[in-house]
Amino acid sequence: MKLPFLIYLKALAIYLLLTLPSLIIFPIYLLSAWYAIISGCLALASFLLVFYILQVAKTHYLWVTIILGLAIPFAVGVAYRELIASEMPERAFWTMDDYTAFPVLAIIAGWISLYKNNARIKKQFSHPPITQIETISVQS
Repeated sequence: MKLPFLIYLKALAIYLLLTLPSLIIFPIYLLSAWYAIISGCLALASFLLVFYILQVAKTHYLWVTIILGLAIPFAVGVAYRELIASEMPERAFWTMDDYTAFPVLAIIAGWISLYKNNARIKKQFSHPPITQIETISVQS
């Protein structure tokens, strides 16, 4: 189960690189990085849940990549929703039109990280084919 954490850490690093242009206004970059780390824990928890369900279900690799690709916007959406719902004074700041690009960049960073870890995901989710003898023993 180290793979989801690796995907998350790479996505966080990619997100910090993608948001480097916001260094023009340094407090925004720091605030964005801080919220990515804090609310990213919630995104990681929801991504871990999907990853664990797929691992237990022994899903085919193709479906795993599709479902994990869809789980990233879901996880970022859950984290962003909780950030907006919180009672922090900066909450109104993140709902302004100019700053809604940050969750989009988080989704893009997650997809890039998922793509970069594609070989590891394929290795972890490649299951040996079920033989006819195994299916007979499972049925009885």
